[in-house]
Amino acid sequence: MSDETLDIMARVRRNAALRSTDWTQMDDAPLTAAKKLEWGVYRQLLRDLPGVVGFPNVPWPQPPANTDGAADGIPGQTAPT
Repeated sequence: MSDETLDIMARVRRNAALRSTDWTQMDDAPLTAAKKLEWGVYRQLLRDLPGVVGFPNVPWPQPPANTDGAADGIPGQTAPT
């Protein structure tokens, strides 16, 4: 695969991760202020990712641990057991 293809695929993955966590920044998100901040930091790391030297072959940020049983930051989805 070409470097350009890898770059595009990584950006698509990054954009999907951002979209799937948009809800965490809404005023009515069922999160504590501290958890909302954690998600905000994670989202900023995702936005900054293309500027990291070596992108797309770099370590990806990990989302905050969920305390509400949600999987991958999507409300209503339970984590696998």
